[in-house]
Amino acid sequence: MKKRILFFMSLFLAGMVSCSEQYENEMNDPTEDNPTEWKVGLGLGSTTRALIGDADNGKRPVTWELYDEITVFNNTVSATFSLDEGVGTSTGLFKTVSSDFENQVNYYAVYAPRDSVSFTSGTGLAVNFGSNFLMDGTADEFVSDNMIMSSPAFQFTDNQATAATISVSTSVLELPLTLSSGEPLNINAIKLIAPVADYFVTRAVFDGEGNVSYTEKSSSITLNIYPTIILSASETTVVKFVLWTNPAITEASLAGQEMVFEFYEVQDVVCEIRKPAILFEAGNYYSVNEFPCEGIEDIEVVPLANCYMIAPGDSVIFSTLQANADGTTRISPADVLTVEYLWGDQPGALKTASGATDALIDALSLVELENGPGISVTAGSLTGNAVIAVKKNDVICWSWHIWVTDYAPSGAQPGQADGNYNVPGGIIQKYTNVDGAVTNVFMDRNIGATTAAAGLNTSKGLQYQWGRKDPFRSHWQDFENNTEEPPVYDKAGTPITTFETVKTTDAGMAAGAGFNNVEYTVQNPDVFITAGNNINKGDWYSQTNEVADDALWKPAGGGKSPYDPCPAGWRVPSNLNSGDVSNNASGAFGGLGATGADFTATYTVNADTTTVSHKTLGFVFVLSPQRRNTGVFLTTRILNLWTNGQPYNPTNSANGSITQVATDGFYANSGTGQRRACALHVRCVKDD
Repeated sequence: MKKRILFFMSLFLAGMVSCSEQYENEMNDPTEDNPTEWKVGLGLGSTTRALIGDADNGKRPVTWELYDEITVFNNTVSATFSLDEGVGTSTGLFKTVSSDFENQVNYYAVYAPRDSVSFTSGTGLAVNFGSNFLMDGTADEFVSDNMIMSSPAFQFTDNQATAATISVSTSVLELPLTLSSGEPLNINAIKLIAPVADYFVTRAVFDGEGNVSYTEKSSSITLNIYPTIILSASETTVVKFVLWTNPAITEASLAGQEMVFEFYEVQDVVCEIRKPAILFEAGNYYSVNEFPCEGIEDIEVVPLANCYMIAPGDSVIFSTLQANADGTTRISPADVLTVEYLWGDQPGALKTASGATDALIDALSLVELENGPGISVTAGSLTGNAVIAVKKNDVICWSWHIWVTDYAPSGAQPGQADGNYNVPGGIIQKYTNVDGAVTNVFMDRNIGATTAAAGLNTSKGLQYQWGRKDPFRSHWQDFENNTEEPPVYDKAGTPITTFETVKTTDAGMAAGAGFNNVEYTVQNPDVFITAGNNINKGDWYSQTNEVADDALWKPAGGGKSPYDPCPAGWRVPSNLNSGDVSNNASGAFGGLGATGADFTATYTVNADTTTVSHKTLGFVFVLSPQRRNTGVFLTTRILNLWTNGQPYNPTNSANGSITQVATDGFYANSGTGQRRACALHVRCVKDD
């Protein structure tokens, strides 16, 4: 799916828009017969300086105009009230000849219809909701269409309305929209998304005692427009919003955050504008001089994955629905979310937080996609790795690994024969395993590596506990217990010296059948879970023996696991052990070496750089200390790469399957088991 996004200038410009629309509706004067009346107070806020514009020039008090009307509903009846007193002021006296509300003391909702003068002239309230919003519509129609409402609370007794003083916060925002280039857009809906919960009030309900209740509060509100408005480069289209906001929202809660304006063409978001969030004060009309569009850009929303590879300076937009891929609904379209930079391996970190000239990530934000929330990431000038997360109520819903690299393994397709094939920034390697059963295409490096050359720390990549989707840093030093681990950084570029480590028994889930730590790992992607050798074979999944999940990286029904750490189009390789061969590299890695004796004939070993490379294919394995299930690094000169299944021997003391390449004895095998709480590297295979 492609999404067209209009990029608007980032600052509101000052100045009041001059409006000269003439009201031409030939309505009859309001009748004075037996009126029922109540006061509507919108609030002035005249002493507060403008939040948009220069001083007070960008806003003005909301006023009621001659022939304005209000429609009032309860569950059974409705009536129209016409403005009788208060023309040109913010408080109007409305009257009606209807006696339908006599002794009606149930709940009421109040709406201002689209053809009130204040909603069609430029001097006061102004908005056009289209002809599908009729004054004689039912209460349900008005509520379901997010119709606008006014205040205050009231009670009808003997044809009289007793007014209360409570009012809904009401303001108007006027935006003159223009396109600088591109084809015209037919806009049928505009959605406003606030950065805090319950910012907008889509309906106010009043009881018979004069109390007000705000219902259908939301962080967003959608205004349907009929007929559609046309947004073009040749003329300015003025759009006016009547905004009812929750009086409990404070300006402090909006500080440093953004408000999003989404423009829809049918059901597609064709325009998205992000602005600093402000508090629209009651009783004020906000207007700006210009709201120009800089252009239209086609951006492709990439497939779901837990890892995204981005070249320096490039951008990617992806859906957050990966969070629900395992069947647990963690993110819904209406959720109020935030996106955060958890850690990265470059001191430039997140440019907007660190202020660095050279950063790993230049921009990180939430976007609204057709199927729900999405994330937009723009890479900086540095290569490296970052982990970002989406939070709801300050709890992590899901996290993603952003791999910033010039390497693009999906940038070209391999040929028919086994061998190496060039792709941007490196190669992909195709070969058929030892028994001829499987043909594989591998990346030339581990996940997270930014180089593939022998002898470089940047060729080691990141490490994973078996079955988890989120990475941990590897040990960049040479196999010594007392050497310092490489630093990682928070969003501001401040070093994070250690990751938190917890024991399996501390991981937030009780012992017993059916209990596991998966949700804990989702909510704590940067926490390493340790497990003793005698606890469930050293598995982080549960503290209870024999409670495991062999499908975390290898779904029973086939396909790619929702916890697979590889980028879209790639997956963790399978083991597919063949026959009784247990000391061979088999399955996806089959053919690397048959026995220990064959290994020395097939491989060359550079002892200085502890690198093993394949003579024919050029596979480079930079030996890296693995992190044991107890949390410490193993100093043996060895490389263990995870595969997605169980070990060859099901009675093995460990239950994670690996391919092992070692200088100690020069062999490769994939029948070996490893404890799943260990952190090892992953070399992805193409997911055909």
